[in-house]
Amino acid sequence: MRSKNCGSYYYNFTKLLSDFRIQECANNPMSKPEMQNSMRYVGLASQWMVMLAVAAWLGYKLDHYLGWKAACVIIFPLAALIASLWKIVKDVSKPGK
Repeated sequence: MRSKNCGSYYYNFTKLLSDFRIQECANNPMSKPEMQNSMRYVGLASQWMVMLAVAAWLGYKLDHYLGWKAACVIIFPLAALIASLWKIVKDVSKPGK
């Protein structure tokens, strides 16, 4: 059997949670443009990590397929690193996007 106060507990909890979120946003020292810039850099770093991981995996698979020791495992991540650094320099040098 359900008690009558069950709904009020849920309401109080959700109200408390929403009040906490409002206070958290109000106390945030970063302004919206600063937050956008930091998220932009997080996105660039994520792309960089994924690109390096995919390049290393493709190099490993290609080396295994061709029977080579470790040529593509070295070349592919280096090429991806150069390409990703070039992209990061281009993206960071843009004033705002």
